[in-house]
Amino acid sequence: MNEEKVKDVCASYRADIDYRWRVKHSGELYMPIVAQRFDEQASKWESTALQERAIFAHLAFVAEETPRIYASGKIEKAMRWLGWLQGVFWGLGLETLEDAKLRNMPDEEKGLVASQTVTAMHVLGIEPAHPDGK
Repeated sequence: MNEEKVKDVCASYRADIDYRWRVKHSGELYMPIVAQRFDEQASKWESTALQERAIFAHLAFVAEETPRIYASGKIEKAMRWLGWLQGVFWGLGLETLEDAKLRNMPDEEKGLVASQTVTAMHVLGIEPAHPDGK
């Protein structure tokens, strides 16, 4: 995975964090997630909402920091951080392992996967959805 792909993947996670937080709290006073390193004190807070906010803030921090780590030449560390981010997303049920693989996949391979999916659907007799819902 090259530096540009790491930036793209981390940016997609950062956007996903914001989107999921906004959807989860849509009926409430919305306060955006600010990227922040996890505060060990947060694990001692009695409020589950505050703990959850601290977790999402740390996920955002990791998503923003990982490309900087990669750019500084610490590629293995950046890959560990990205793997941790993806593992937490999977552990929280926010994405499947297949989702993470697709997110990491080079763009030229995604087209191949899409064509294989359409072929498999054809073999199984499943009609792909029309883009405008018809």
